[in-house]
Amino acid sequence: MTKTFGQAFGELILRKRGESGLTQKELAIAAFDDETKVRRIIELELGQVARPQIKTIDPLVAYFGITPEELATCRANPSFTPQETEAIGLTRELLENLAQRFEHTNPDAPEAELIAHLKDKAKDWKALKEKLADLETTKASLANQTAAAEAAIERGDFDEADAILEAAEDLHADTELRAASEVQSKLRFTRGEAALLKGDPDKAFDRFEAAAACFDPFDLERAAAVRDHGLQKLYTEGLKYSGSYLSHAIALGEKAVARATEAKSSAACAGYQNNLGLALQNLGIRSEGDAGKTLLARSVTAHESALAVYTKDAMPLEWAMTQNNLGNALANQGVRSESDLGNALLARSVTAFQAALQVHTKDAMPVDWAMTQNNLGNTLKEQGIRSENEASKTLLARSATAFEASLIVYTKDAMPLDWAMAHYNLGNSLGEQGYRTDGAKGLTLLTRAVKTLEMLFAIVTKDAIPVRWATLQSNIGATLIQRANHPATDDPKPDLTLALAHLDQALTVFDPKHMPYNYQKCKTTRDQVAAALAALGE
Repeated sequence: MTKTFGQAFGELILRKRGESGLTQKELAIAAFDDETKVRRIIELELGQVARPQIKTIDPLVAYFGITPEELATCRANPSFTPQETEAIGLTRELLENLAQRFEHTNPDAPEAELIAHLKDKAKDWKALKEKLADLETTKASLANQTAAAEAAIERGDFDEADAILEAAEDLHADTELRAASEVQSKLRFTRGEAALLKGDPDKAFDRFEAAAACFDPFDLERAAAVRDHGLQKLYTEGLKYSGSYLSHAIALGEKAVARATEAKSSAACAGYQNNLGLALQNLGIRSEGDAGKTLLARSVTAHESALAVYTKDAMPLEWAMTQNNLGNALANQGVRSESDLGNALLARSVTAFQAALQVHTKDAMPVDWAMTQNNLGNTLKEQGIRSENEASKTLLARSATAFEASLIVYTKDAMPLDWAMAHYNLGNSLGEQGYRTDGAKGLTLLTRAVKTLEMLFAIVTKDAIPVRWATLQSNIGATLIQRANHPATDDPKPDLTLALAHLDQALTVFDPKHMPYNYQKCKTTRDQVAAALAALGE
């Protein structure tokens, strides 16, 4: 069987480690200054890492002094099948380069996510090539005019030559500075996109900012637009990978808003405020404590600023979109806030989603309608969890109704991922409602919750998305525990036994080194269930 690059590299590391007399743990400390990296070294040496990343390769190459020739011998072995290479549309060498720069919050992300990442990078790479070709075309335009004038002079047709040069002069004289700035800005922005392909958000930010700075002295609107374009590039990457992309996106967004404000371009500024709000919100979601709350509050302010321009009558689509974004920002801020402040924020979130639904109607905009219904359902569910007695049940019932409405559009065949998300939300909402409802009705709701969550196994599989699969197993286990503990349950043993099985399945993915929070929470619950069964005589 043909070796992959990772297998060949792992064999080289095993040999080098043997020659140095180091244990795997000693090598992890020496090369990475991190003994937890011993797991990655073990996997490498066992040939279990077909496509190691640069952050794994470089420290080992540097520590052992591996030569370029030794590394080239390893690289002669393919990490991608011909079918994968053809499907992604890049050369094997380029695929190897991009795959080794794959960054992800989950270091053990499944192969499907890497392939999806590489397909996205293939699109970015092709777009970059097209931009370079466009730059060459821009440069060639003036050269063609000059060549035509030279040809006319050679023919002795001085009048034609003069006419050609006059046309060229008229075209370029008043825009010479702008044209030079456009070319320089495009070059700098393209360098920023190349930095994103390399996985370097710091350089990408510097180059996007430099591209926009070309216009600062004479065209504030263009300067703002270039920064917003850079924001969107960094934001897209930030959704998939790390917060550093988002923090740079925010910095560009703030400058875009400042330049547009200075230029008195209110409509453009509203768009930049909305984009800035999205970047602030997503970084806020990823940030802990007061830092996260502050970012979410700034996101709310940005969206509200956009709504000062986006009115329902004048710009209904933009108004509804921003209302939806505002609703999400308020909901995330509300979840993190205690007592009256949190309740007030959640109530404002519901109001924003209901406003969006005035434009996002089922008939006119079914997908946006379903998205907004799902977002509304999440906020109502949070309100229901925070409330008591009948108010709680009413809010949770409204939450379930909103999720069920979204499933009219989110079908399994047409939109499987959205279908799965809505069923997941619906299952959790039904579970909360059942837990708070007395008698047979409560048990019925809990049973519906379990069945709704179990439907997701058709899409959420251990091989494809292991962490989500484990989370689903854990949630089903928790819902079964609620059903076992419900006052109307005659015999809790069957539900507890089944819950134990689901929790044990989750623990095959949640491990104490890479997912300590998930592991400990699930393990504690699992041990409590086992103790309860033992007390019942199991």
